[in-house]
Parts: sequence; C-alpha cells; structure tokens
Amino acid sequence: MQYKDLTFSSYLIIVDDKLLDETQFYKAFENGVMLPWTNNDTDYVLNITKVDDYVKVYIEYGNPFPRPDNVINTDTHQAEDNPRNNNQYEPKQEFALIDFTKSILWLSNSKRKTFFTDILKEKLETTNIIIKNVYSEEDFINSIKKVEEIKFSAVPNLFSSTQTLTQKLSEEILGYGSNIATLILKYSNGSSVTENILSKIKNLLSHKETYKSLVITGRDADNFGIIFNNEILSKRIPLKAIINDNEIFNVENVYSQLIAKLKEQ
Repeated sequence: MQYKDLTFSSYLIIVDDKLLDETQFYKAFENGVMLPWTNNDTDYVLNITKVDDYVKVYIEYGNPFPRPDNVINTDTHQAEDNPRNNNQYEPKQEFALIDFTKSILWLSNSKRKTFFTDILKEKLETTNIIIKNVYSEEDFINSIKKVEEIKFSAVPNLFSSTQTLTQKLSEEILGYGSNIATLILKYSNGSSVTENILSKIKNLLSHKETYKSLVITGRDADNFGIIFNNEILSKRIPLKAIINDNEIFNVENVYSQLIAKLKEQ
C-alpha cells in the first residue's frame, strides 16, 4: 500500500461577528450534493457530506487549458495526439472539513482561505465573513499591534486573585451572586497596543488556564485580523494518507483519519 503526506491547518470562521452555526450552514448548503463553482477560469466541484458534527468538503478542480495538441508516450518517447477534449481536465484534489462544535475550518491547502470566504459570502448572503488564523500565545503577543476586543469569563473572585481587576471591583461583581462573570472590553476602530495594554494582555495570558474563556481580537502590522482563544489554538494535523498507483488520494481514508484525530483531542 502506498502513502503520501498531507497536512491540515485550522482556521476560525466568523459570520456576522459570531461563530458559524451548523443550522445556518445547512440552510445554504445541501448535504450530499455536488456544488459546481468557477473561480478565475478554474472549474471546481465541491462534494458536501455531513458526518456527525462535521461537514466534509471534498474538492476536485482544474482547467481544460492549456491543452497541448500532443502528449508524450513514456514507453516510446514519441508524440501522440492528445486524447483529452477541449472541455475536459484532469482533476486535482483538495480537502476541507468544518468542525461546527468550534467553528473551525480545516484545510489541506492554506491558500484556500479566500476561496472559502468567497463561497460563504455568496451562499450565506453576507459580506461579513472572516476566516482567521487562531494564534498561539507567543505568536499572538509578537503579532498584535492593535486591540479590538478583550473578552474573558471566570468565577468573580478570581478576577482579583489574578490581578485582572481590583479587589473592590471583584467583590462588587461577586455581589450579584453569579457563578461566572464575563467582561467585554471593546476598543472602537482598534486601539494601538501600548506598553500598558500589552502588559495587561500578557497578564491575562499568563493566567489563561484560570479563565473559563479568554478571547482577544486585534490586528497585526499588515492590518490583518488575528485572534487568541484559550479554547481554540491554531493547529496542524499531519497525515500519511493512502494513494493509488496514480498517486490519487483515497478520499475516505483522508477524512476518516482526520476525524479520528480530531475526536482524540
């Protein structure tokens, strides 16, 4: 049996400032269908299949051109007429998987973020769709130049013990009798990350295990959106997937391996 390396990278899907909802997705995409798509003169066919809390999006794509008049026979090394018609192409393979429990898109080709963004915008009928890298702590600190929102949740008395808030303010929140308190700090149009803000962010990150939830969104030096989420970090999943004699991936093997690894996490 032959194998070939295949690596999936993870990205967070945000639709209208919220995580992508499974019901929302299936209102626009039909399960078990082939969705034809054309982009930059390239023909795509997306095969959409629901599996538990996931949707598999298997992609075959290609372009009939350029089409040389001749092909070379590897046995004789002689030119022969090209048997392929002008409306045919030899499809290439790519793989995607959406995990609805975390609104995570797994891609075998990281360059397809824009491709999926465009499809979701058209099918979900909204332009407010972002597919983001989810940064690790170190990468996030080194990359963030503007902060847009800080959102964290914890048992109220932990706010003062982690030096997030003063003791007095923590006690005031505790007085409401809630088990979990969530604070949302918004920065209109994004605020430049000063040494003071960076110090606060580092303090939050140093206690990230303490919080029920910690999400920080901002922008990097190129003004691209970045996010830190203590429940979801960017990950890469390498696979050794089965291929046939023509080096074509076994589709079921790819997805069964990927889903098994996700369920192990």
